[in-house]
Amino acid sequence: MKQFIEHDTFILKVYDHGNDLPIIISHDIPTHRHYQYFENYFASAYKEDPLLKKLRYDGTGSVVQINANTCSLKNSAYYRTYYEDLNLNDEIDILLPVAPRQSLVLSIGRWGDVAHEDELATLSSVYPLIECLLKNFWKQRSAQQDVRPMPHSVETRLATFGEEQLTVREREITRWMLQGKCTKEIARVLEISAQTIKVHRRNIYAKLGVNTELQLCSLFAATALPYSH
Repeated sequence: MKQFIEHDTFILKVYDHGNDLPIIISHDIPTHRHYQYFENYFASAYKEDPLLKKLRYDGTGSVVQINANTCSLKNSAYYRTYYEDLNLNDEIDILLPVAPRQSLVLSIGRWGDVAHEDELATLSSVYPLIECLLKNFWKQRSAQQDVRPMPHSVETRLATFGEEQLTVREREITRWMLQGKCTKEIARVLEISAQTIKVHRRNIYAKLGVNTELQLCSLFAATALPYSH
């Protein structure tokens, strides 16, 4: 991608329309930045992502720029609770529909200068090439589902995730966790104490062999989706 536009990071993710929680496909975020980029995002920040508005109301392919000049980012909860810690000056998202109600998004981050209009124009001019490359990549990843049939919707995958290791209650809590709900929110929905949720969470982590919510999300992507490792 650097031959088209300078950038410092990239994240490739997939969205099922109607579900705000993306699945990370690939990225080059340094390990020591994973907490800021991923754990905070999946915990709750994703619900305030400005990109979601674009995906909800316009599923067409496009290039979207997100920074303090393109939207009211600095006045938002998203900025205060998440974006500010990334030290990004610019984010450029390349949206690509790959199936009915499903989109790939390639998010490019810049720590330095904000992308100029001529850079964005160049990126838009090569969009058909990027589209071709990503669609070919997507077909290769999707072909992996020939090894084992998979359910098609994120909702179904959430419902079946961990069914061999977890109890019914643990699976219910896991589904809420994977949708970004915090301990207090889950406790309120299930009408049990936050302490009980914490006990269940420890048991869930132990049974699935993970230590953090980020690892739980990564395991879900790896075991429940045909296009994830």
